[in-house]
Amino acid sequence: MIHIYFSFLWGYYKEHKSRIFFSLLGISLGIALFFTVQVNSWRAEASIIDAQLGYQKEDYIGQFQYNIDGKYGPDSILRELYFILPDQFILEPSLTIDAFVSENNATIEHIPIIGKDIVTFFLEEKFQNPTEDNSVGITPRFLMSDGLYQNFFKKEKTRTIHFCQKDFVINKDQVLSISKDGNFIVTDIEYLQSICGLNGFIKQIFVRLKKDPEERADSQNHFKDALRITKDNNWVWESKEMIQERSGKALGSLKINLTIVSLISVLISLFMVANSFSGIYLARRKEFGILLSIGNSRIQNLFLFLSQSVVLGFLGGALGILLGWQALRLDLLMNVSTITDTNQISSYFRIPIWIYTVSMLIGVIGAIGSSLFSSLRSFFIRPIELIREKESTSNPSSFNNDLLRLAYLGIGMVLFGAVIGFLPTPKSLLPGLAGVGFVIFGFVSALPYLSTQIIRIVNELIQRFITLPIFKIAWEEIRLEPLQNTLTTATILLSSSLVITLTSLTDSYEKTLVKWVDEDNLFDYSIVNPSKISAGLPGVPKEIVLQLAKYKEIESIEPFIIQPKFSIGNNYYTLHVYPFESKLDEVIVSSNFCYLEKKCTGDALEFQTEKSGNLPFKIIAEKEHFFSERGTIMMSLATFESHFSYDLLNSVRVKFNDKISSETKLKILKEELSFHSNDLQILDREGLKSIYLEGMKSVFSILESLKVTALLISFLALLTSLIYNIREKSKLIATLRAIGLSSPQLFKYLIFQSLFFITVGIVMGILNSLIISPIVIYGVNRNAFGWLLDLHFPLGMLLYLSIIIPITSLTVSLYPFLEARKKPLRESLNYE
Repeated sequence: MIHIYFSFLWGYYKEHKSRIFFSLLGISLGIALFFTVQVNSWRAEASIIDAQLGYQKEDYIGQFQYNIDGKYGPDSILRELYFILPDQFILEPSLTIDAFVSENNATIEHIPIIGKDIVTFFLEEKFQNPTEDNSVGITPRFLMSDGLYQNFFKKEKTRTIHFCQKDFVINKDQVLSISKDGNFIVTDIEYLQSICGLNGFIKQIFVRLKKDPEERADSQNHFKDALRITKDNNWVWESKEMIQERSGKALGSLKINLTIVSLISVLISLFMVANSFSGIYLARRKEFGILLSIGNSRIQNLFLFLSQSVVLGFLGGALGILLGWQALRLDLLMNVSTITDTNQISSYFRIPIWIYTVSMLIGVIGAIGSSLFSSLRSFFIRPIELIREKESTSNPSSFNNDLLRLAYLGIGMVLFGAVIGFLPTPKSLLPGLAGVGFVIFGFVSALPYLSTQIIRIVNELIQRFITLPIFKIAWEEIRLEPLQNTLTTATILLSSSLVITLTSLTDSYEKTLVKWVDEDNLFDYSIVNPSKISAGLPGVPKEIVLQLAKYKEIESIEPFIIQPKFSIGNNYYTLHVYPFESKLDEVIVSSNFCYLEKKCTGDALEFQTEKSGNLPFKIIAEKEHFFSERGTIMMSLATFESHFSYDLLNSVRVKFNDKISSETKLKILKEELSFHSNDLQILDREGLKSIYLEGMKSVFSILESLKVTALLISFLALLTSLIYNIREKSKLIATLRAIGLSSPQLFKYLIFQSLFFITVGIVMGILNSLIISPIVIYGVNRNAFGWLLDLHFPLGMLLYLSIIIPITSLTVSLYPFLEARKKPLRESLNYE
């Protein structure tokens, strides 16, 4: 039996190399897309979690964090904690400083420098570049993560790094690399405190717990006392689980959306595989009949067919993982958001085993599912198939009724999906995603009947208006195999719908964002620090506001502060600070914050402040805001100054009198900036808008890769279908060639068929996207991020598609045409 399996599999693969190659390529592209998105999602989340955990070891249980973002607490709290907590608690004071490195005098890379007890840290770590010095116990000045070390000294052995308003030169021989992912530098905490003028101040106290079960129970009461004392001194306790949960929430909706889109791409590739297996069944149905005649059981036939899908799924999954690896090396499909750092994400090299496992399982199980219908057909095959020239439907009327019932079911699924897709369920994407799924499967279910009706109408038009014989033959072959053609058309439907829907989503974001920026920013110029703005850090001295106020030509000045990781409870939000009228206990929230958190006008919002501890703030209004996907709290500058301290601003917005010329405006600003750091830059409205748009495009750049992959998979599906037609219709084509069919006529035959598949698939895809796009924007996106976007359907793309359809038909028909033309007539006539 094993010999039969091997001969069956190898025989088909050997005879249909191109078809198997394109099927493998289709599966591998889908799996590669899923694999890369999952790895980058995990890396993005790991980069945030590790940064919050301070790149700790397994015995880390949490940290005491000074509760004011950007501020440092006195280290006198350590003495009290050492006195209260027993010895099994290991306390590690830490200080984290933001450092910056200029790359090619253009891009600015943000690197955290962590101050720790470097002697203890040095003794516990594993090193990638041991030297004679550290082998005898000499502690280096700096320790670097391995990924950063490799890139940092890639071109030069001496680099300049900027932190604490100073430039420092770091030599390669001063640094050791440690076996950790992420981009960070570790140095001695006392050395860092002295450089930055922070003697006696720390940011976190990391807590590790020795594995001693007998002592853990006795330590609980001591730990409660530590929590009480730290809270009284403006420190908060954050457990490891709390930090992981909060960081996971920050990217949760984005990860789910990208996972669903990547799975749809996998689904497109699996439709392509189902099309291939349908072709395999039709090509080998007589062999199944022969096996039954010589004593093979139906179960053995079933498993013989399924074994093909297992092999194809395993090979496609393995190849997809390899392609995904290559995509990761090129930093493709990067998950970007307002709280992630692309340099940090790309510095993670390890990949969890579960991602490999899930990717392989999707490949294998997906291939089995794709072959299930054809496998069941091989199970129910009868030996009479030996003498049948081709499969036929015994009762066309009953077959059409079955298709009609399936179409009614599909229409019902579309209507049901459209209803549940718009249900308002903040933070829950299930109804929206279920609605999208019902609409997709509803369209696919209705497609066989719609295809038969379209074919019937086209055939009537052909009989009346078209006299070309080759055109009639091509359409007759399409008419005889509605199910086979449906799979090809469904693949194109899904890919075109995905592309149009994603384009509608990105266009809606861009148009809404531009509209919001134009309405929100009425100032002429903004002063920013480009080296800090990309990391969301302040970099503009607040003294500039007072100095600009001296100019009579300036109508209004707006200092602006952003804190992208403002913690409230167990979640991160964005805090915007600028002047507006309010009391000292009042704030404004963004509309998406109100929608997601159910905290709206009139409600109270409680969070920790630097000067006044934990305070409630009344929400006085809601404002449309598209800066943060998690929600934005807007606080007046007066309120912020009464509860927080600050030295730097993120930007200063300036509006001049209308009578002042642009040259005069710039001259005034440049003269004022000449007294300050050269790092400051002046942006006009368009420059500021471009920063917002670049941020948005970087977030959605992954969608462009998803669209290209979906189009490529559908192209391969169409190519595979045409190759099948050439193989299956080899006798017909050979007969036509024998009686005078020319090469141009053969090419027209293929073009007519591909034109039908592409046109019907794209038209159905457009109809599908007309329903799915509103669900994605007003259902999925609204429930995920709380934004209410202006829907923009890409009408311009429809014109583009009308141009691309004939070009694609010509391109995709070329290879099958060349394969059919070079095949000898004698071999084709002896086929099977």
